[in-house]
Amino acid sequence: MRDAVDPSILSSIDLNLLQECLDQILQNRGIPRASQQGDAIAKALIAAFQGGANDKDALIRLADLTEPDMKV
Repeated sequence: MRDAVDPSILSSIDLNLLQECLDQILQNRGIPRASQQGDAIAKALIAAFQGGANDKDALIRLADLTEPDMKV
């Protein structure tokens, strides 16, 4: 679990976690990284992380919930 000092500052560990989550979602859905959907998912991941989610499963689940038009 990470220490929450300032949610706007991301450590290299935080960035790696977010990148892993993003890569997994994009791969599972066949979405290109450089796309509006990819950007929306990345923003949802960061918002979920800053909201307190800090494990991979929770982040992926919350990012999926914020993109209802997307199919798994």
